[in-house]
Amino acid sequence: MDSDDRSHINKRTVISTRPSAPGDVDTAREHGILLLDFPAYYYRWITPSDFISDSVLSEPLPDAWVFTSRRGVEGWWRIWKMLAGSDKKTENSPDKPQKELLTPPKKVRKRSLVIPPVYVVGERTRQAFVDLFPEAEIRMAEEHNGLKLGLRMVSDDVGSVIHFCSVDRRSELREICRKFQIEITEVEVYRTTAVKDPQPVDMPVDAILFFSPNGVSEFKRLYGFPEGDWKPIAIGPTTAEAVERVTGRVPYVAQSPTFQEMLTLV
Repeated sequence: MDSDDRSHINKRTVISTRPSAPGDVDTAREHGILLLDFPAYYYRWITPSDFISDSVLSEPLPDAWVFTSRRGVEGWWRIWKMLAGSDKKTENSPDKPQKELLTPPKKVRKRSLVIPPVYVVGERTRQAFVDLFPEAEIRMAEEHNGLKLGLRMVSDDVGSVIHFCSVDRRSELREICRKFQIEITEVEVYRTTAVKDPQPVDMPVDAILFFSPNGVSEFKRLYGFPEGDWKPIAIGPTTAEAVERVTGRVPYVAQSPTFQEMLTLV
């Protein structure tokens, strides 16, 4: 039997419950994994009004930008790069980022493109910001959740923040800001949309990757769970709790909330 045949036999089949990001399929293939997308939901970008965009970038600037998801980073990047302007043609997508600091055209020179300190909820969100934006000061809490991130901002004596977020978002960060009188402006840059006409999982799988608590229950509603001894893998402890509650199986939990780390657990 040649090496290609052995590779085919040993290949594991893994379901991703989010739409694969660029490079995910290739990364999985390098690990001998066949990655299949069965998303719990899709994402749709939202373009804030000119008034909102101007208020984010005009004086006085906020003390910080806040991101609690990778999609929030990508959604604001779409807007920020258009406001910044560029001599180069770029796709209206964060999938092919331009790392250089861009020079704004005359019509937006009154806006400030200075990036204040950036607070991110975890490593996955931090990496998304590093991949897309010019260099900036990035801060995280030791525990990767909105509550601890808010408390980190309190300890840093932050007075005002812009939170780039989803239409459907958790309330912990907002509640902490209001409790400690941090002025928070929530700028919606994406929303989740339902999957239409889902097809059932009709093949054996080795593992299922879960990226959010809501994604667990929504995956079950859309597709059901396949039969067999598949392993659930959660991106973090909050998602792990939902996985165990909904599936009845104890998941593996990634040591760091990254796709790469999840693959190492397969």
